[in-house]
Amino acid sequence: MEKNILRRMRMTATVLGAALIACSLPAAAFAATPPMAHTEEEWAHLRDNALEWYEIEDLIHEYNATVLKNREELSKDERRNMDAEKVRDYLLDEADDMDSLADSADSAMVSATYRTQANSLRSQADSNVTDYEVIKLDYEVIEKNLFRTAQNLFISYYSAQAKKAGAEAGVAYLERAYASAVNRKNAGMATELDVLTAQESLENARASLVADETEIRTSFNNLQVLCGWSYDSMAEIGPLPEIDPNSFAGIDPDADLNTALSSSYTLRIDEIKLKNARSLYPGQVEQYESQLASDTNSFKVAFRGAYDSLMNAALSYKNAQSDHALKAQDLGAAQRKLGLGLISQIEYEGVQNELAAAQTAEQTAYYGMISAKAAYDAAVRGIVQ
Repeated sequence: MEKNILRRMRMTATVLGAALIACSLPAAAFAATPPMAHTEEEWAHLRDNALEWYEIEDLIHEYNATVLKNREELSKDERRNMDAEKVRDYLLDEADDMDSLADSADSAMVSATYRTQANSLRSQADSNVTDYEVIKLDYEVIEKNLFRTAQNLFISYYSAQAKKAGAEAGVAYLERAYASAVNRKNAGMATELDVLTAQESLENARASLVADETEIRTSFNNLQVLCGWSYDSMAEIGPLPEIDPNSFAGIDPDADLNTALSSSYTLRIDEIKLKNARSLYPGQVEQYESQLASDTNSFKVAFRGAYDSLMNAALSYKNAQSDHALKAQDLGAAQRKLGLGLISQIEYEGVQNELAAAQTAEQTAYYGMISAKAAYDAAVRGIVQ
């Protein structure tokens, strides 16, 4: 356990900004919450060098540099436990302080800057409906969006690996196809255009392979940094969850929508602002009612979009499975034709390549389905991006 802790180089933030922590220090020293926040077993998993799918949300909460920095700022925010009226008074006091600084400024330019800040603060105070709960929810939105970004990177890491494996097989085949085109042209059995077409296909495949390799590295590095490792660490990425598309038939989007509406961070913020407007600024109630109604409609559209995307992803995966099966049958037929001398070796390899491409398409469609399911589950929790 101690070895794993020392191998893992967590990132955290100081009061003045994010900074990398020396790798000689144990990760446990920089967790954001007290020991009782998790069981000993949970802490052990969070502190080891494995980055598991089910741990992502806790890793972001405990070790992400931005989250840690925001939590530090929130803990020192002078508006703690203030309602909207007290926040308004706080902003007016800040404006008075800016005016005092303007009065004692050494130059007209500096004085003007302070006056501008004072006017801005008074403008905010004149219509303030933000309280500490809104401020806290705004920070939570940032954390949950980082959680979703990490999930997407986790999936991208595996998806890029699948595409790379398929691209490698494709490049190998296209190299042979290009050589065959050259030989056939030299024998008068192909044209220069055939050679150029084969060459272009090969170059495009090689470019795709490089892009896949870059995506793997980028996804891996960004994922582990988001989850608390330092950039040059080598976290052990765990497997993706297994999903059965047939289980989606049990989803009730209407019931889930009700849960999602009550969980939505945006709507919770809108409701708080509307409540504050009713008590402080009756003339602005209509504005915040309109905002709540607009955001509610937008959320419903986004939620329905997440559900439709999930259903479409499941259908795409099933279609990819069917296409893979058909390509396997094609290969069997091609084997028989090759044995009878009805097709050439390179033509047979072309069918093999189509089967490999179908297998890659099925795998990436499966990862797309996982991504859609994660997005839908997040939407149920009120997290939409």
